[in-house]
Amino acid sequence: MEGPRQVVHGLPYRTEIDGLRAVAVLAVVLFHARLGCPGGFVGVDVFFVLSGFLITSLILRDLEASKFQLVDFWERRVRRIAPALTVWVAVTLAAGWFLYLPDDYARAGQSVVAQGLVLSNIYHGWKIDYFTPATEAFPLLHTWSLAVEEQFYIVLPLVLMGIRRWMPGRLLMILSVTGIVSFGLAVWLTATHPRVSFWILPTRAWELMLGSILAACPRWGATASLGIREVASWAGVVAILVSIGWFDEKVPFPGVATLLPTLGTFAFIWANAAGRTSSGAVMAWSPFVFIGKISYSFYLIHWPVIAYADYWYRDEMTWPVRLGLMLAAGLLAVVSLYVVETPIRKGQILAARRPLFVTTIVTTVALMVAGYWVFREQGVRSRFDAEAQKFLPSDRMTQFPVTAMKTPDIEKGKLCEFGDPAGKLTCLAWGDSHAMAMMPVLDDLCREHGIQGLAAMYSNTPPLVGYVCPKGLGLGPNSPRFNAAVMKQALERHVQMVVMTGSWTKYADDPQFGPSLEATVAQLTQAGIRVVIVRDVPIHTSYVPRLLIRAKFWGKDVSRVGVPVEMHRQKNKAADEWLTKMAGPLVTVLDPTGFLSDQTGLCRAELVGYAIYRDAWHLSDEGARQVKPMYEPVFQEISQQAKAVSAH
Repeated sequence: MEGPRQVVHGLPYRTEIDGLRAVAVLAVVLFHARLGCPGGFVGVDVFFVLSGFLITSLILRDLEASKFQLVDFWERRVRRIAPALTVWVAVTLAAGWFLYLPDDYARAGQSVVAQGLVLSNIYHGWKIDYFTPATEAFPLLHTWSLAVEEQFYIVLPLVLMGIRRWMPGRLLMILSVTGIVSFGLAVWLTATHPRVSFWILPTRAWELMLGSILAACPRWGATASLGIREVASWAGVVAILVSIGWFDEKVPFPGVATLLPTLGTFAFIWANAAGRTSSGAVMAWSPFVFIGKISYSFYLIHWPVIAYADYWYRDEMTWPVRLGLMLAAGLLAVVSLYVVETPIRKGQILAARRPLFVTTIVTTVALMVAGYWVFREQGVRSRFDAEAQKFLPSDRMTQFPVTAMKTPDIEKGKLCEFGDPAGKLTCLAWGDSHAMAMMPVLDDLCREHGIQGLAAMYSNTPPLVGYVCPKGLGLGPNSPRFNAAVMKQALERHVQMVVMTGSWTKYADDPQFGPSLEATVAQLTQAGIRVVIVRDVPIHTSYVPRLLIRAKFWGKDVSRVGVPVEMHRQKNKAADEWLTKMAGPLVTVLDPTGFLSDQTGLCRAELVGYAIYRDAWHLSDEGARQVKPMYEPVFQEISQQAKAVSAH
């Protein structure tokens, strides 16, 4: 039988809630470490409901006793959140000095500033998709959920104080209506703007408010039979576990599906309020409770450990290595609990309020200043010697900046201009981000031959009329409008040559690809336009600058870093077969592979002492210029034709 519950902060301490915390944090950790749990990200949603319940319970308790003070509330929040967060943000930033390349370290600096401003969710939502594989360059990505919570708790106490003062009998109604509005917004935005919906407080508030509603009605179902509570409790646990094991990144979130883990958490908390059920007893198992107690530090520590390991060794890490890393993170969390969290939370260190607040403000500002300095110094390239700096990447096209273009601008004829501004408009460069990477060499060639060019490009959007990528990449269903506008510009401006470049293999397995390619080429050639199709460049196993610097660090020959030509050919076989079919009197198919590989049959990551890629897929400026001889015959021919036309 369950004994009397320990009282913490005036509320009964419920060990089964710490056990549920353990399930939530383990789900998140296993998901991030790629150790199963495809829906482990719902652990955050479980945390939201738990947090809303516990914090609202504390606020309402003090309001009912007429002793609630904002300063007391924030002292408790600071003691609970700030110490471990400050320490591990500092450790993460310091580790980045040794482990990150400049562009990524600069972003880490930005994220430290955003975290200090409680805007981590907004920053990461702007920078990255949570479910993309390339998250290892964002070591504070996980702090987005902490930002959502703290934004909620900036507002919640004020709302509860206002309700108690002016509408004391309307608490449940206001919480319920607000939660329903937030949920409705989440469903709508998840369907229309999923990238926005995932990160922001307005679409997440309802999850926290589920817990708040429970806290507002602590006597709900107090007389319910044990049988009813047993069913509700186990149903809640099953709902959470099904979400963890069944959901994946394809499930729209935080939409209707989010009800499964959040209502499951709601049911579990409610069912165990009047007394522990059998599922509550399982969750109250001492190992679960212990993991629940270290869950906050575990959550803070696990992601930077994964991110830094993935940054250098993602493809090489086996599951035992990833598991070992998470066990190490767990041990660090134990140390953090006893050395950092507990002493300050219990007032053994910084017992007085003023020193606590001053220390928190000073350390937060100091970290923000350090983060801003790292960002302003562009990741401090001087950390690397002169030879290594030649391998360093840049997200910026330093010689020829070109970005994705908006469809309305294309329709108005506002394309990116390049080449010789005084030359005859002759060339149109059209494609996705792989086309963007080729722009430095195309700009050079146009200038050398007295040609003016236009560019129309959008990432993950191939230059194919009428094509919609089924993978939801790039412009998605808006792709046909974009490409139709580009085609119209090519025809109306009477360009002589269109250079089409893309990551063709990404699209070639789609049945739409071949017919769309044929239709696009036919439309251009029927107008007498010369078409140049560039096969895709070799793709490497990981970010090339990291591979080269890692090889240099271990004393290996950087000239042997690369992928075999045969592997590249096999990977691109389907796409290349379609491209080859297009060759004809007005269609030239170019292959950059020979200019990026050596006599041993290795597609190189490094040539002439420089990284020829800025990541695993896109050529650097130096890499683009390595394929200049590939383009030369075409440009010589088209420039001669242009001169002949001008002479007549």
